Amino acid sequence: MGNAAPVTLDEVQREPDLLRAVKRAIDRRRQAGQFLLTCSANLLLMGDILLITGRPGVGKTTLVRRVAEAPGIRLGGFYTEEIRRGGTRAGFRLVTLDGEAAVFAHVDFAGRSPHRVGRYGVDLSALEGIGVAALHRAARLGQAVLVDEIGKMELLSPGFRTALEEIAAGPVPLLATITAAPHPWADAFKRRPGAVLYTLTSANRDRMLETAERWLRAHLEPSP
Repeated sequence: MGNAAPVTLDEVQREPDLLRAVKRAIDRRRQAGQFLLTCSANLLLMGDILLITGRPGVGKTTLVRRVAEAPGIRLGGFYTEEIRRGGTRAGFRLVTLDGEAAVFAHVDFAGRSPHRVGRYGVDLSALEGIGVAALHRAARLGQAVLVDEIGKMELLSPGFRTALEEIAAGPVPLLATITAAPHPWADAFKRRPGAVLYTLTSANRDRMLETAERWLRAHLEPSP
């Protein structure tokens, strides 16, 4: 792979490990034209885990909420929404797709919770009692699982990490937003076999919505 001429790789969908080796080579040497890849399958539709990352505020939660509202998609899990007070963000509320909600991080929790991220105290009991339970429930019902997000706050919970590992190893598809900031566990999950990672930007939001819906429908359709 260190040759100056482009390396041609045919039918790359048959060797996922080869794709990871290509990614490592490109990470080491950022230069266009190193590889020419061909395949007879849609690489996006191969994996059972679709991860969406991007900078804060780019619209990751909005995107997955719109996916959840699409007709005909069997989806369970949760998303998070901001709590604002006096025009500033004061915390985060966890909302499940079957109607439960709880505040799981807030500035008012900082003085009484042993778990903190920045100025927010984190209530792991709310995350695990409502959010993690919703993930297990969706997987048990054979629904696609939505997680918004795999972030520093959520990753404080061992139960949350275990649930993700179990779902990722199971038969149902997983659609999740994930932190772009470095984090050992999250970084390892991004490299997990079967995971496809996309970066959301203001330029590709509409295209990513269409892509995510198409991916879910393809994974939820019964095999012929």
